[in-house]
Amino acid sequence: MFKKLNPLKLMIYWLLLLIVISIIVIPILFATTIGGEQRPLTFLVYMILFAVYGTLILSIVTPVFYFDWFKKYWYINLLFFVLSGYYVIKDQKRNTKIEYSFKEKTDHIGDDEIRTVKEYYNLDPEEIRSESYWKNGRKDSTWIVYAKDGSIISKEKYKDGKLIK
Repeated sequence: MFKKLNPLKLMIYWLLLLIVISIIVIPILFATTIGGEQRPLTFLVYMILFAVYGTLILSIVTPVFYFDWFKKYWYINLLFFVLSGYYVIKDQKRNTKIEYSFKEKTDHIGDDEIRTVKEYYNLDPEEIRSESYWKNGRKDSTWIVYAKDGSIISKEKYKDGKLIK
């Protein structure tokens, strides 16, 4: 069965599999995500990355497992290799440029555990990326996301894990 499939069909099946998984998982993530979180969007981005990286891997192993097909249709394989390789290189360069750090502090006030998380752009404690607060493991207080210039992008208020405004 493995030899009956050609690499083009394998790549199409790979992409269709990822689309089907996304169609199933993304609505589940939307239903189980409490306001403001970006899990569905993050999942979609990772699925796109899986598609690109998987296509690159398939284009690399094609000459080994499908040499006869590769001799005849090398230009199709080369097209997939160049396109996916370009985006993989771009992704790797982007990943080396993005750096941020965070500081987490936990305090105990009475029976309550208060956790404060501050994220910073480019490892610089002067460039705050976001501030978030947790009370007993649930979102609490005002959550703020800042742009690099220090302006406020968004502000959300939580109480006992529920979005108030």
